[in-house]
Amino acid sequence: MGITVGQVSGVIACVGVVLHIVVPLIAVIVFVSLLSSEHTAATWSVVNRQLQSTLWPVFLRADSANSKHVARRVRLLTLLRTFVYTLISVAAFVTPLGLKNVVKLDKPQALGFHYVPDASPFGFGTPVRYNRFSRLCGNLLFMNCPGATFGGMLTFSNDTGTYNIPTTPDAIINSSISSDYLEMFTSATSGTGNTLSGLFDVQYRVWSVSADDTGNVDGGKPYSIGTYRHMDTLVVRNEVVLIEGAVADMMNGGLGYRNHTVPSDIPYGAEWTEDLTWVEPATECVDTNLTFHFYLDTENGEPANVTLVDNGGFANLERKYPDGLWNDRQNPDLRARAYKAAWINNIMAAIFLNVTRPGELDQMNSTLNKTFGRGNLGSYTFTPALYTTQFTVIDGGYLSLGYGLDTGPNTPISQTITTDNFTDASIICQGWGPADMANYTNTGVYCGYLYGTPQRSDGGDPLVFERSKNYTQNLYVCASAIQQNIKTVSFLANSSSDISQVHATSIAEKQYPNNDSQPLWAIEHSNWTLGDDVPPAWGMVADRYENTPGFDTLRAPQLWLPAIDGQYAALKAGLGPAMDSLAQLRVFQDALYAVYSSSSGSGSGTFSGAENMAMNRLWSQLSRTPGDAAKIINLVWTELAATSTVGIKAVVKDNNESGAGRMARPYALKIGYEWAYAIPGFLVLLAVACISLAAFFFALTSRFSLGILRQLLNQTATGRVATNLLYPTGTDPGAETKTWADTAGKASLSFAAVEKEKSGQTQTAATTPVLPGQTMGAAFPGIAGGSKQGEYILMKENPQSP
Repeated sequence: MGITVGQVSGVIACVGVVLHIVVPLIAVIVFVSLLSSEHTAATWSVVNRQLQSTLWPVFLRADSANSKHVARRVRLLTLLRTFVYTLISVAAFVTPLGLKNVVKLDKPQALGFHYVPDASPFGFGTPVRYNRFSRLCGNLLFMNCPGATFGGMLTFSNDTGTYNIPTTPDAIINSSISSDYLEMFTSATSGTGNTLSGLFDVQYRVWSVSADDTGNVDGGKPYSIGTYRHMDTLVVRNEVVLIEGAVADMMNGGLGYRNHTVPSDIPYGAEWTEDLTWVEPATECVDTNLTFHFYLDTENGEPANVTLVDNGGFANLERKYPDGLWNDRQNPDLRARAYKAAWINNIMAAIFLNVTRPGELDQMNSTLNKTFGRGNLGSYTFTPALYTTQFTVIDGGYLSLGYGLDTGPNTPISQTITTDNFTDASIICQGWGPADMANYTNTGVYCGYLYGTPQRSDGGDPLVFERSKNYTQNLYVCASAIQQNIKTVSFLANSSSDISQVHATSIAEKQYPNNDSQPLWAIEHSNWTLGDDVPPAWGMVADRYENTPGFDTLRAPQLWLPAIDGQYAALKAGLGPAMDSLAQLRVFQDALYAVYSSSSGSGSGTFSGAENMAMNRLWSQLSRTPGDAAKIINLVWTELAATSTVGIKAVVKDNNESGAGRMARPYALKIGYEWAYAIPGFLVLLAVACISLAAFFFALTSRFSLGILRQLLNQTATGRVATNLLYPTGTDPGAETKTWADTAGKASLSFAAVEKEKSGQTQTAATTPVLPGQTMGAAFPGIAGGSKQGEYILMKENPQSP
């Protein structure tokens, strides 16, 4: 630990106190050495002041330090004065020790901001930005997107399919964005000081150049498309992580967009806040109360004795079909959706396992902890695996389902249950299907299974394998949706050169004073279905676009993203090359498809935890309850979205009058104090206050005046005492200093003993006892006939003079 400014100040003060004591003592040695035995009376008064103002009287036990035969009041006040002086000396040393340099927030001021690069894999792996946006629509056949400039290619559909018919010889599908769309979807996020990111500010992190070999798209000219490339693992960070172009909340899930800039010239750091466009998942998971039990003899062996255990999923299942119609676009009610999907899943599993029959749900042939053997369990989509968390669509993949090809009258009811029955549960959970409209009327809810990380039945550490141990694995049904909103994020920068020194200290919901101040959202309204794969354009817009034809508009704190069909995402096996470069229309929903895809482990980097033990431990901890299991989905989605997208919006100035920069609060070096060191100082202040009050009291009661004080100083001065005794009639004893100095003060007096001490002569002092009732004047040797007895003899300049 380094030396503080307080310690330095204390040492300096201590040295000052010591020098204040020692220098006068040393100076007296020089003073006395140069002093002769004969001087004027005025000189002896000055000499007395110099000698008595040091500690020599105390060290030598001189008369002025004597305590015998001293009035009690004087002795007490002298001791009090000594105590106060000592306390002052201690306070002079101790009080500065509390001083310290502290770095504190200064007042807000306009600071210049500059870009800081990201040295992490996200920074290295992010290429330069593309300068032309492209938008394409259609699943197996490209078609004109709503609002696009018509290029002469006419798209129509009938019962036989969808077709493109050229209306001109050079007809094309135009992938460029119209100027009207550019203006509309930048209207709410442009302008000086605006930190929000719009439709065109959120881009694919990695992109490539593509071209249509048929020449239908842009006449065969190249256009940019997004793609997915794994960068780094974020899910195990458990903190808010700043990466190139984004702020990733890896504690709760969510992603904010900003091209990172920090204040310039901040040697001690700075704090500031920004409103950021935020995209976050919401997930609710419901426990099916069906668990898998299995046995492992070797770490890499196949699980044995796999059984499905009824922990209430059959025996305690509600017999009534859950109600639920979700028409509120601002409240997707994810828990109710997940519960309905879990209920359907359990009913279908119960029918398949002959626990019940359709129309006879009141009859459940199961009890708590009843097991169902391996013969009815397992398929190509699910097999229990050590250290592995699995995410899949709702497909009944944990059962040995048939394909329902034989549905004759003699077919057992259990054999009529197929994957399609479970897929229906997923569609009901989502609330939409491929034939529904691709607009605001359908919220993008996505549902699937989460098979929790296997836990040891004996409660042991799941990361430590031991032979011949039994494991359990939970099955959850989850429903997820994504919303975009605005959050107020507080930043702290410890440096202006490295993004690793920039931190997001808080993330809070944006507060709005009234409804009119909430964002206005616009969602493209087309006549295409979700199966046609025409994702609607959406985003924040300015107030002037409210009720714009061709769009649904909504004023709300958040927008739940509209649904898009998963056919294209399925073709990519999750995330992969995109159709175009307009990231916001697809990438967030595609990331959810990737999470709930059985191929997410291979297509989007592994999130099973099988290859990352830190991830496996985290998933193991979160797999124990459905509430925590939902967090797994949110964290995986956040990493996928952060890896897929980047924010390009950089703001260096606020919309202030000076235009000098953005408002921030820099840290500045200031003086701090630890008040424990101030105790001696407070005691000194208390003593000074008491003395001051006493002095004020005596001054008010007329018991003190400057005249009295002046006379006391004069009458106790050595020179005046001597002249008053030797020349009682020579001058007025109470004369003013100037008058006395011009008269009696000029009289020459000598101390013979002083000269003897300097010459090395010694003489035992002759003493004249003072009898009771006598005064000092009667025993003063200089008066008794001018005798030179005694060690210190005061002599007149002319002993014969009167």
